[in-house]
Amino acid sequence: MRRSFITIIIALLFLVSAWLIIPDPGLYPLKTDSTAIFDNKDNLIRLTLNSEQSYRIFIPLSEISTDLVNATLLYEDRYYYYHPGFNPFSIIRAITGLATDSRPVGASTISMQTARMRFNLKTRTFAGKLEQILRAIQLERHYSKDQILEAYFNLAPYGRNIEGVGAASLIYFGKKPDSLTFPEALTLSVIPQNPTGRCPLSSEGYKKMDSARNDLFTRLSALKPEYAKNKGFMDLKLACGSPETLPFRAPHFADYVLSNRNHNSEKEPHNMTGNVIRTTLDSEIQAGFENIITKHVKKKYFEGMRNAAAFLVDSETMSIIAMAGSADFFDSSIYGQVNAVTAKRSPGSALKPFVYALAIDQGLIHPMTLLKDAPLRYGAYAPENFDKRFQGPLSATDALNQSRNVPALSLAAKLTQPDIYDFLKLAGVSGMKEKDFYGLSPVLGGCEVSMLEMAELYAMLANGGVLKAVDFRSDHHLNNNKSGSGQRLLSPEASFLVLDMLLGNPSPYAEYSSDYEISSESEQSGIAWKTGTSWGFRDAWAAGVAGKFVLVVWAGNFTGEGNPVFVGRTAAGPILFDMLALLEKKYGDFNRAGKHPGPPLSGLNLKKIDVCAVSGGLPNRYTPKTVKTWFIPGKSPITVSTIHRAVPVDVKTHLRACQHNPPLTKLEIFEFWPSDISRVFHEAGIFRPEPPRYMKDCGLDQRDETGQSPQIISPDSTVTYVIRNSGNGNDKIPLEATAENGVGTLYWFAGDAFIGQSVPGEMFLWEAPTGEYQIRVVDDNGLAAVKKLSVKRE
Repeated sequence: MRRSFITIIIALLFLVSAWLIIPDPGLYPLKTDSTAIFDNKDNLIRLTLNSEQSYRIFIPLSEISTDLVNATLLYEDRYYYYHPGFNPFSIIRAITGLATDSRPVGASTISMQTARMRFNLKTRTFAGKLEQILRAIQLERHYSKDQILEAYFNLAPYGRNIEGVGAASLIYFGKKPDSLTFPEALTLSVIPQNPTGRCPLSSEGYKKMDSARNDLFTRLSALKPEYAKNKGFMDLKLACGSPETLPFRAPHFADYVLSNRNHNSEKEPHNMTGNVIRTTLDSEIQAGFENIITKHVKKKYFEGMRNAAAFLVDSETMSIIAMAGSADFFDSSIYGQVNAVTAKRSPGSALKPFVYALAIDQGLIHPMTLLKDAPLRYGAYAPENFDKRFQGPLSATDALNQSRNVPALSLAAKLTQPDIYDFLKLAGVSGMKEKDFYGLSPVLGGCEVSMLEMAELYAMLANGGVLKAVDFRSDHHLNNNKSGSGQRLLSPEASFLVLDMLLGNPSPYAEYSSDYEISSESEQSGIAWKTGTSWGFRDAWAAGVAGKFVLVVWAGNFTGEGNPVFVGRTAAGPILFDMLALLEKKYGDFNRAGKHPGPPLSGLNLKKIDVCAVSGGLPNRYTPKTVKTWFIPGKSPITVSTIHRAVPVDVKTHLRACQHNPPLTKLEIFEFWPSDISRVFHEAGIFRPEPPRYMKDCGLDQRDETGQSPQIISPDSTVTYVIRNSGNGNDKIPLEATAENGVGTLYWFAGDAFIGQSVPGEMFLWEAPTGEYQIRVVDDNGLAAVKKLSVKRE
């Protein structure tokens, strides 16, 4: 007995000295955490095993149920907040029992249990128990009670390979520890004391767990009577999940998150290396998209379609809302685990909108500029359209929406600084070869892009020409993307106009009806979208901007074989529109509520004017029909239309007269097209009335007869205009001209840039930038005059 007493005294002295000198050991072992991925409603998507093949997720004490904390303290260590890491009375009894070889008496506090788990101690011997006490004191010396209690909850065993309350709560009850019910909290309180015997995943373990839980409830109710009201809940059988029933939702998205989780990730507030990743995924929309893909693939299965994918982004925050990478992740016959969202595929014509955007920015077109869809040759290359036909003259809007190849290639050939290749490189499209390898082929899908890259490109249009990267972290996207960060690649005006053009693309369920006239606004689908079909019918694409959403759809087969069913409008388009209809059910009439999907119109340098419905040029006096179009003042190329002209026709012979001589002649309006367009009309069987032949007695001089050109009165080309920024309206250049009778409108240009219009004899004031200009005035007969202008500012 005397020997035991001496042993106790020595041990206590050792413990006191240890309190003063022992170093900080670190609160957690150097192990890895699992990764838990949650959607935007905090529903678990995926929980992974860690490197030790166990489940463990760090959870701060503040996110653990109060019921669970209170029950655990009562069950394990009622005086936890009052002792220095060990209970002296219990320790004396335990050491005395060990020293006298009596039955061991349990005396482990929460601090001691944390020490045992932290340092992997064997505590069934005197030396092991002494080290456990020493380590508990060591932890108490360097950490607060709350920090140690937090470590206990994150290290405690909960049966099988489940460690820590975070993983246990997710696996057993499918929720985080702060959302546990009272019976669930009591369950997790009693398991760590006997994790093997009380594991609820077996019938025997469930019985032992239930018995221990009911005993704890009795004690807790006696100590705190307010808990007694939960008696009815305690009588209900508790449903518990298992690692085998863990959710495995949005598998391609979860894999993408796991592959990119370290990008811009913040360090965890402890030395464990796991992740709790809260994402922007909408599981409801994700499941809806997966169902839509299944439906469409099943519908076209016997036509050879086996696969499809969809990718949805919120353009305002660039957050990923849904990612369905294949028709069936678990179907190896279709290579279902391949993620089409990140895979490189040929986009077909889906990149054409960016050719038109660059052309608008470089002053080559406006939305109603007349483009020619006629045979064209680049050396030995003679491009064709998808339907092997040519349509003649088309507005830029119709050429884009009908995806005509020749007009797009003609525009791409004129692009400079940047051209389409430079633009894609600046936009971060990866894996591109040298420019000489492609030529103009990127316009028609000659390079490969991913659905993710395509979504970022279309979101750039919605964001006014600023390219931003997509993100999946709910705690990142508000700071990273809504603050205006990103790289500007297009002007806000060009972005707005291209989306406005794409709004005229009818849905895949409607026929596109248009000859060579401009489409009216009433024909618009309300969704700015574009399709693409790759060479050989290997890939079908559809990309759309509706409200704040950007959606990209792909249909095809990962084996790469071609199939005529893979046409963008008929294979991918219906999927896109069905998915947008699903979004509309959840978010309301988001894409037809009068909100343009592009940048806000206020503040943009855009104006609307009347143009000829056939040519897209400014109307002359004979233009029979006009439509409204946007243009960028000072940039968009707008010339007076010369398509419609009035010619004198002899009333008897119906031949074209040499000159107008009423009542022997009458003026009739005809369309004057270039010879290549007239040939296309003829080959297509399209009848366009042509002017009659001249009468035999009309000489060449009479046929060349023209009206009088307008005369510019102001400016004076012999002087330099000096402008003072006085703000009183006298800082503008007066432009004035006269014209022959019958001229109703004069159109003013600075170089090729349209700057305004006036009537003959009326002064037009132009706020001119500093520089040298060729001022040109054109009347509505198409006749013009030119003068030089020099402007300086003081």
